[in-house]
Amino acid sequence: MRSWYPIFYAAFVLVLGGAANACGNASDCRLETGTYRYEAPDIIGSQLPVVVYFHGYGSSAANTIEVDRNLVNAALERGYVFLALNGMTRNFEGAKNGWSVRDGQHPLRNEADFARAAVQDLAGELSLDLSRVVLAGYSMGGSAVLDTACHSPQGFAGFVVLNGAMWTPLPKTCVEPVQLFQIHAFSDTVMPLEGLSYGPVSTGDVFAGLKLVREVAVDSHTPDGFAVSAEMSCRFWQDSAVRFCLYDGDHTWPTDWMQKALDWFEQRSGKP
Repeated sequence: MRSWYPIFYAAFVLVLGGAANACGNASDCRLETGTYRYEAPDIIGSQLPVVVYFHGYGSSAANTIEVDRNLVNAALERGYVFLALNGMTRNFEGAKNGWSVRDGQHPLRNEADFARAAVQDLAGELSLDLSRVVLAGYSMGGSAVLDTACHSPQGFAGFVVLNGAMWTPLPKTCVEPVQLFQIHAFSDTVMPLEGLSYGPVSTGDVFAGLKLVREVAVDSHTPDGFAVSAEMSCRFWQDSAVRFCLYDGDHTWPTDWMQKALDWFEQRSGKP
């Protein structure tokens, strides 16, 4: 008579191995070029839109998922998968997680390709709507979003930037039209509107970067509308294909900025 023990033991090891190799909101998913975490809404049988997120300098995908729940929940409640990318260690005022932005230094990684690879990797696990992928980022993560929007936007339907800016030297032009929603704090001293030097590298003028996007994305630099509320003062071009808002604050964020971003994206895409 065959003993059941070897079969039980093999199954036990298989289960443990599967749990150890699993990834999601509590452990990193690993690619050749980096790692990410994700959280998905509790929806079955639908192709899910995606928010891909570049965190701020010094943060991480784990911190985003665990601490920045207002961002994650805003996406989940609307039926989006939230995919949080992990930065790489950069010696930029200390060795912290940052992004290989176009700042005149030798690039450490192509962040646009990394973001696309993460989406494709996750598409092997979940049913994703690859026509509704939003790339969003805060601070230096917002700079990575702007770099992608300007130089390599393929695969992303919309770009959202909070308190980010292109770095110098600014490009001469952007490659193709994109949809961009950019939000900035009026009193930001970390990435001020006029730009700021950090040793050998500098953030660029926010309005100069915005102009580069407009030059290929819309027909005129003259706004076709304005929206002023107690929270933000916004101007937009070509029915909000490009939208820029200022709010009263420093290098923090409005608690509902992700909700506003998804409102904008869904209005542009026509798909709630």
